[in-house]
Amino acid sequence: AVPPPPLPLEAMPAEATDLVTRLLASEPCERLGAGSAAGLQALRAHPFFAGIDWRAMLLQRHEVPEGLRLRVDSFEGVESAEFKPQPYTGDDSWARDF
Repeated sequence: AVPPPPLPLEAMPAEATDLVTRLLASEPCERLGAGSAAGLQALRAHPFFAGIDWRAMLLQRHEVPEGLRLRVDSFEGVESAEFKPQPYTGDDSWARDF
């Protein structure tokens, strides 16, 4: 058996705990999804990903989860949404002949 990773697993849902544990197996060939197309299918079939429409994801036609767009648009959880670009003042000699 693979020892659980050093994470606060009790705070994660059981499906997430299982996924993380199986992805962090010490032997790379034993990791979930490793080695073949069958491994990729096993990864996609893991209960953590239940409800994911992989075909729509591939075609970039998946639905944005409810509430996510609002959180992204409002920068929820971000301490400061300000970004003030500054001009580069370092060595730009590499770009002179570009």
